[in-house]
Amino acid sequence: MRTARELFAKAQSRWQPPGDPEGLELFLNAGSYWRAAGQHCLAGYAMTCAIHAAWGNGPQLVACVTAAMRDFKNCLDASSRESLDALVAIQKWIYLLHHLDDAKTAGYLCRSLQEEYANRLLTSFRNSPNAASYLVRGFVASTDIDEVWNPIFPEYEVSAGAEQLGSGKLTISLPSAFMLFIAVGDYHGAQRVVELCPDEFDTPGLKGWQLATRGFLNPEDSPELFAQAACEFADDTLLSFSELRKGRVWSSINVDLWCKYFRARASLARTVREQDRVNELIKSAAAVLEGVDSGLVNPQVSQFRILVTALVEIIDGEPVAAVRKAREQLTRESRRSGQHGDDEIILEFLDLTTRALDDFRESPARAVTKGHLPLALKTLGQIPFVGTRVAEAVAPAIGDRAMAEILGPVKTSVHRTLENINEESRLRKIILRLAQASLPRYAQVRHGPLEYGKDVVVLLDEGERRLLRMYQAKCGEITKQKWREAQSELEEMFLVPLSNFQLNEAVDLREGILICNGHANAHVEPVMEQWFEEQKRVHGWKFRFMHLDDLVSWIVGGRLVNEFKAALDEIGIQQP
Repeated sequence: MRTARELFAKAQSRWQPPGDPEGLELFLNAGSYWRAAGQHCLAGYAMTCAIHAAWGNGPQLVACVTAAMRDFKNCLDASSRESLDALVAIQKWIYLLHHLDDAKTAGYLCRSLQEEYANRLLTSFRNSPNAASYLVRGFVASTDIDEVWNPIFPEYEVSAGAEQLGSGKLTISLPSAFMLFIAVGDYHGAQRVVELCPDEFDTPGLKGWQLATRGFLNPEDSPELFAQAACEFADDTLLSFSELRKGRVWSSINVDLWCKYFRARASLARTVREQDRVNELIKSAAAVLEGVDSGLVNPQVSQFRILVTALVEIIDGEPVAAVRKAREQLTRESRRSGQHGDDEIILEFLDLTTRALDDFRESPARAVTKGHLPLALKTLGQIPFVGTRVAEAVAPAIGDRAMAEILGPVKTSVHRTLENINEESRLRKIILRLAQASLPRYAQVRHGPLEYGKDVVVLLDEGERRLLRMYQAKCGEITKQKWREAQSELEEMFLVPLSNFQLNEAVDLREGILICNGHANAHVEPVMEQWFEEQKRVHGWKFRFMHLDDLVSWIVGGRLVNEFKAALDEIGIQQP
């Protein structure tokens, strides 16, 4: 087959940017010669190269993809199960599937091919002297671009999919049976490999997956096994320069992706044992997975992250918005990496949960008869990376959320959080942050021995005038005793003016505000009212009293809830 080899070499040597009609013709002719000679794997490979040359020519590109898939199928049909060219054909066929418009069909076919490949290796090479490469580490197929393919067995993990073409030689790195069983979720198949080659799992990645496999097969021990797997993945380190020069390839995927994934899986698995901490554990899992949607990604991890993040919001957030966002993310993920088997069942769970919460919100009686909530929980248990045990652990939390929809939202969380503040330093910090949200010209906490009644001062624009607001902060109820203390401090606000040194502006108006996270009690209220009116009448001093409800209105009415929560984090108070 020198003619086919020469045509292919000539086309490959002139390989240019996508869209090369002359190169396309050479690849097509080479494929025809190999096809006629029964060399279907090489014919299919020539067609995969022709795709690059046909880029920009839609009909021709589709024809190349179709021809390549047909050639690889013919190779499988005509080859024995242990044939090396058949294994290459399966690997290249999988690569072609991203060209298919039907993502569901592509995902189903990809899984079928991966299963076929893994089972061929397990049945054909389990007793081979090179079983460790075929079953655990992976291997390399090499050809001089003619009739014969030869295996190469490196003493290290092979980076599946790596390919080199040049100088009349083609090498393709092929995955092991173990990694293909992992990819399709056949953990029983993966465990069979572990039992056949127990001593070959000697790298952080292989140790991690060995432990993860045991975790998948032993749910009662999965929290510990997944946590141990995460630690093994975290121990993976960059190869030395000398190792890289030998042709080895290293990726940070174990550290950046799989370590985080199995830490999150361990947290979710612990919900079965620690049902009083379900909310906390799910939030922990979601937090661990932050950032895994960029860089090195995996469809299974992306699905898991999307679902866990949605669960956090369904249980303790905004479920409708969470479902909408999760659906959008799953759709984007399907477009990027192809649809996967779990997409539809995750979407079904999200939809059923939304319907259930809508039922409870609109008509509790109808919610009982329709039964969307039990169906949603049953569907959650059918998602492979959740399972029935975790679904049963999560069920009470989702049920509590449904009950909350019946009872209505708790609208007093801001009130209760503010009421529980008993340190004026914390209250002053909250006032400062809320004031800063309006981007004033100046804002500062002035509390101290020489504050002259001014705990917090804020300089604002009010039309064309400059308004200086001076806050005196008190915790709790304003009693007669607390009022006597505040009264003299309020007088000092106006008796001792604030220097213009930091204001850089002339102050047109001044306003004194007594602010507290309680109310004025009934005994002091008339005294305060008369005193405020007297100061305005006699001195022209403007004072205002802000009680707890005024403070809440400032936060909620001013759309400053996020600012409030950020301030709570800053001063170490748990958010409402």
